[in-house]
Amino acid sequence: MKQVEGSNAAVGWVAALAAMLLGYLSWTLPDSWHAAMGGAMDYALIVALVALAGVGGWYAWRTRSIGLAVASVIGLFSPLVVIVAAMLIVGL
Repeated sequence: MKQVEGSNAAVGWVAALAAMLLGYLSWTLPDSWHAAMGGAMDYALIVALVALAGVGGWYAWRTRSIGLAVASVIGLFSPLVVIVAAMLIVGL
């Protein structure tokens, strides 16, 4: 049973890290890409972030990992974290 719990935690961590990476990369894309897609890219990003955070949260609950739960929530709000960090660095 321990091996199953370890693999569950690994899947959860991969989902949380993928959400963080996706949230960061979403703000590095040029504005012309967002305009060319007609806003569909933004909705797809939201769906992907919610799904990845849900997977991470589910595995956090299954493995009783508070760190994984926090990482999943941070992954969900990663676009906001990127904006705030950029404003703090630039000084806005």
